[in-house]
Amino acid sequence: MPWEGSKFSIHTPHVDQLASEGIRYETGFTTSPVCSTSHSAMMTGFHQNYIGAHQHHATNMNLIPHGIRPIPHLLADAGYFTCIMSRKTDCNCLPDKRDELFTGKDWSERKPG
Repeated sequence: MPWEGSKFSIHTPHVDQLASEGIRYETGFTTSPVCSTSHSAMMTGFHQNYIGAHQHHATNMNLIPHGIRPIPHLLADAGYFTCIMSRKTDCNCLPDKRDELFTGKDWSERKPG
């Protein structure tokens, strides 16, 4: 790992195991030409049109359809600490705020172990 041993190194054995059992895609494409609708699709695992995230930064955003949970919620349910170290999530569906989607705002908020 490029950061291993640096002050930014984070021990993540469970995420490392998840990555080792997954698939690495070396080429890909997006089904949306703008970032907020793409982020919405990545945050839910569903096509942006299916979840109603049609336009870039719409003022009348739709709730994620019943039964679809954002990926950070699924990870939190499985015991993972989730955060995004950015000032915005840039999703185009609701919920779209950091405190609604993630466990914390920074890795330093994690409990030991």
